[in-house]
Amino acid sequence: MFKALLNQSLTIIRTESIDTLNHIVEQQETTYGPYPCRTGRPISKFVQAVPQTKITQNLKMYTIINANIQVGDIALIDGNNYIVKNIYKPAGHHIECDLILHQEA
Repeated sequence: MFKALLNQSLTIIRTESIDTLNHIVEQQETTYGPYPCRTGRPISKFVQAVPQTKITQNLKMYTIINANIQVGDIALIDGNNYIVKNIYKPAGHHIECDLILHQEA
């Protein structure tokens, strides 16, 4: 029943640093997914700054328990890139986490 409520698609993008033998740090981007998910409870904040307005949107995301997701990952949902924060696994049933979207208008 829970999976029937997950009507969006989630792709996780994780950037990791790899230290090679010559100690030059290389960035490696790994993609995980897609996983079914659902977003809800949006809270938006608008900050008027000169010369641009900054928009911050906070959402709650729900996904399946075996999704490979960590704090700081980029969550790609419906064409928007969100930053993953505060991961919580209630009773080992599913994953809930906070998403943050920063935009300039």
